[in-house]
Amino acid sequence: MKMLFISTENVVEEVDLTEDQIREKIDGWMEIVRPKGLPMYCIIVDEDGIRKEKEFNEVGSYWYGYFRHGNPIVGDILVSKLDGAGNFVPLTVEDIAHLREQIEFAHRYIGEL
Repeated sequence: MKMLFISTENVVEEVDLTEDQIREKIDGWMEIVRPKGLPMYCIIVDEDGIRKEKEFNEVGSYWYGYFRHGNPIVGDILVSKLDGAGNFVPLTVEDIAHLREQIEFAHRYIGEL
């Protein structure tokens, strides 16, 4: 499944994972978050990331609306899409290009704070 990985150090890479590998990549139990700032996509996070005191994820937090409501996204994240039944859908080349543009926009916004 083609997804985009974004680390807490802002390393961005395209990954091709099975559902079993997702948990390993985010290093925890999978929670699917629907970010307001990225409505066509979902963010996959470690549901226990805050309890584990994982590092702040700037891009994920920006998309989730942290700068409005104060609830951060922590730890490494994966970005994907879901179909109507809640199953993961592989990202297309166009999706990845769009997400990379949105990452750049997020970095510019965060840099202005």
